[in-house]
Amino acid sequence: MRRTLGLALSAAVCSALIGPRPAGTVFAADPPARRLLTLADLDRVVGVADPRVSPDGQWVAYTVTKVDAAADKDDTDVWMTSWDGARSVRLTSSPESEKKPRFSPDGRYLSFLSARGSKKDDEAAQLWLLDRAGGEAEKVSAVEGGIDDYAWAPDGKRLVLVVTDPDPEVKRAAEAKDDKKPKPKPIVIDRYQFKQDIEGYLGPRRSHLYLFELQGKKVEALTPGPFDEK
Repeated sequence: MRRTLGLALSAAVCSALIGPRPAGTVFAADPPARRLLTLADLDRVVGVADPRVSPDGQWVAYTVTKVDAAADKDDTDVWMTSWDGARSVRLTSSPESEKKPRFSPDGRYLSFLSARGSKKDDEAAQLWLLDRAGGEAEKVSAVEGGIDDYAWAPDGKRLVLVVTDPDPEVKRAAEAKDDKKPKPKPIVIDRYQFKQDIEGYLGPRRSHLYLFELQGKKVEALTPGPFDEK
C-alpha cells in the first residue's frame, strides 16, 4: 500500500514539476542514444517520501527532496496532493528544508519540522503549524537542541516530541557569542552502542520524550536519564 502510494505521488510530483505537454507534441519513436550517467543527472533526481493521509482521506501530504547544486545541499519541501491525483499543491518553498509533515487530528493544521532561521539545519529543527484555511506557517516551539520526531495526541491539544540533548559545546559557544568552530575533543567510549551509521561515534547525548502543550507552549520531560527513547 505504501509503495503504491509512493509511486503514485512520484508520478504526481513529476507531472506538477514538468507541467502539461503542449498540444500536438510527438515523441520520437527511436530511443535516445545511450550515454554515461553524470552527476548532473543525479542532481535532477527528485525524492518523494513520508506520505501522510489527511483525517478526511481526501489529501496526502509528503516531502519532495531536490538537490541544490549551487548551495551543495539538499532542499526538502512539503507538498500535498488530492487523493484522486487531480491537484498538487506545494506548501513550503523556503531555502531551509521542511520535513515530517503531519495532519492534526481534526485536519485543521498541517505540522512539520524545520530549522528556518537557524544555522544548523537538523539540530535546531522546531515544530511549525500551517493553518490549512490560509496564512503563513507559524513556529510554535523553541526546544533546546531541536526536535527529531513527534506525534499528535488524539485530542489535538498536545504532542509528544523526541528531543536530543543539546550539544554542550554548541550551547557554550552560543552563550559566549563565539562563532568559531570548537576544537574537537578526544572520543571517550563509555556506552555499549558507541557508533551508528551516518552519525558516527555516539557521545553522551541522548534522545528523550517530551510532552508539548500547544495552548501554553509548555514542555515537560517524560523520560530523563542515560537512555534513548524514540
